[in-house]
Amino acid sequence: MSSTEVRVVIDRLAEMQPRSVAVSGGEPLLFPDILWVLRELRERGLNADVCTNGMAVTPELAEPMAEVVKRVSVSLDSFSREKCATLKGTPEACDRSLAAIDAFVAAGMQVNVSIVPTGITYADIVATAERLARRGVASISVLPLMATREITYSLTPAAWRHLNDSLPSLIDVCRRYDVELKLKGFPLDEKNMTRCGAGEHVVAITSTGHLWPCGFFGESSEETDLMKVTIPGALHSSSFERFRREITQTICPDCAHTSLCEKGCVGVSWVERGVIAPDPRCVRKTILATETRDGVTR
Repeated sequence: MSSTEVRVVIDRLAEMQPRSVAVSGGEPLLFPDILWVLRELRERGLNADVCTNGMAVTPELAEPMAEVVKRVSVSLDSFSREKCATLKGTPEACDRSLAAIDAFVAAGMQVNVSIVPTGITYADIVATAERLARRGVASISVLPLMATREITYSLTPAAWRHLNDSLPSLIDVCRRYDVELKLKGFPLDEKNMTRCGAGEHVVAITSTGHLWPCGFFGESSEETDLMKVTIPGALHSSSFERFRREITQTICPDCAHTSLCEKGCVGVSWVERGVIAPDPRCVRKTILATETRDGVTR
């Protein structure tokens, strides 16, 4: 979007006054006018949360960001330095992300770190959490399920086991350092688990200015084009009504593993299969399949 189009989107958001606006991408800090965008949001009374991989962060950028942004989320591709380097294509990936975390903390921002646990072991999980806690982060989010339109992360049964076995120690580390622990962005508390809020409590605005139910999927049509319609107008479009109708048919029944998947994500099904359906990477099925191969029954 051009700066003029970005201003239109900000005007639309200001009309709604959402609880917060997540500025993500791609990598949002590569946008040349990112500081202007963040200042515009702040001037309209909108709280912006920036989601970044930290690769483009410098103290010179972090300090002016801190004047208009209070919370920032830094995403890591793995608990493993080697895996992070492989996924980012540079051996400096992990160090640059950690340097960004330090810069944000030093600038006075509340920092959340999101980690996709690819290529992990028990020791990696706990040790990395402690390193992050010592750096002064406010929360650590573990995203065991992750997919975008370009790439999907699929955990092996062994990785699920490591994640599950590490939880007691992971919780202990976060309690000792007063760091909030989240799984897939939700607190580790099953009473707070709810079905997906996409299209109702959460929406996404694409780089072309269209409103989608979430960052995974949606329809780019005149009905969802914020250059032509308001946000309430897009929310009442036929595509949103169809999405809300179909998603109610995908809610998983109560399950002992909901704390690991938050009852799944229909976006994963959309990315992998092109349909709104229950999450194809069911945690319970993965664990049961592993136990069956190992000759263990529950």
